[in-house]
Amino acid sequence: MTALRIGFVLEGLALGGCPINALDLARELRAQGHHVVVMAIDEQVRVSVVPYAEQSGFELVRIPAGAGLVGRARHLRRIAREHDLDVLHVFASWLGRSAVLACGLSSRVPVVLNWLMDNEFTTTARTSLVVGTGGLHREAVAVHGSRSYLLEPPVDLARDRPDDEAGRRFRIEHGLGADELVLVLVSRIDALSPEQAAHGVPKLPGILLAMDALLAPGAPAARLVLVGDGSGMEQVAERAAEVNRLLGREAVVLTGALADPHPAYAAADVGLAMGGSALRVMAHGRPLLVLGDRGFSRIFSPETVEQFLADGYYGTVAPADPVANLLAQLDLLRGEGERRRLGAWGRDHVRARHGLEAGADHLAAIYRESLAHEDAWWQRLADLGYLTGRDVLGRLSRRAGPLRALRGATS
Repeated sequence: MTALRIGFVLEGLALGGCPINALDLARELRAQGHHVVVMAIDEQVRVSVVPYAEQSGFELVRIPAGAGLVGRARHLRRIAREHDLDVLHVFASWLGRSAVLACGLSSRVPVVLNWLMDNEFTTTARTSLVVGTGGLHREAVAVHGSRSYLLEPPVDLARDRPDDEAGRRFRIEHGLGADELVLVLVSRIDALSPEQAAHGVPKLPGILLAMDALLAPGAPAARLVLVGDGSGMEQVAERAAEVNRLLGREAVVLTGALADPHPAYAAADVGLAMGGSALRVMAHGRPLLVLGDRGFSRIFSPETVEQFLADGYYGTVAPADPVANLLAQLDLLRGEGERRRLGAWGRDHVRARHGLEAGADHLAAIYRESLAHEDAWWQRLADLGYLTGRDVLGRLSRRAGPLRALRGATS
């Protein structure tokens, strides 16, 4: 089968689950014989994905952050021509219009991936749209049409796997006793603005909830290890210091961001997670407790699996008492036998559904199907006009807003 020439476009340089998954897929596609170039919107970040990209064998091509829709499309078009790409695959819905404009009337095709918790339809139905959960896929097919595809986030089972020795060393390094109950949470620690929260996945509420639960009456004498960094780190560090002071012990351990969090996962008795990190918890054979927004927490188990396959490894349904609910979930995981049972079941689950090789195969099939559509030139021209017109109207509306406010203030 003919090898494909693929361009991946990351929405930024911050280290996180989506860019890690994208780079893992890029690495696997390259190993299967495809040509892959990885681009990213340039930005200043606290913890960069660049070292992981270099470790994966990719030098990121940077796209200026302030280029705007047309300028961004010009940069993407130039890179696509230099590498003679067949596919331009953007890993964020908001980049979809730039990808369509960059492909223009050429034979290459744009593909938009959205691994957030809500659908965002930023292009026409002639653009292939990839989503990460069964529920989003059903909705996308109904709204966006037949060029909607399901690709659940992958996990590299060769790297993310049970490793008792790595876990033992991690515990020693961070002063965690062999007989202590260790909860591990690996995440970007970002404080999102209201606008960012509307289009992103807030992780900070779940992190704060996990710390608050340690203070509740009847809470287990556990150690909570937080691995990560981001714009919310100052708030998290202040809360961790307060929790430790009130308990009179180092209940919360902050490691900062780790280039390789594998030992932290391996050291866990219970993994607390949101999004792609949940898959890595299970890949390490550890029981998974999924967190989310509004106080959500729930164990991943045979009884709850269908909910998470439909909605993703996150939640927003608020229990009456979030702390009590989280403690009740942890209480179910106090027994080592139950933890082993759920850990083994979770590892079987990710092996069956989330293997990296199978994910790359499925993605390549999506690319080939997208290339096979061969839309007429006038259809693609209509899409270009529609998306450009939407951008112009949007910019005019944003400019008109301050003028209306000024007229109102002076009338």
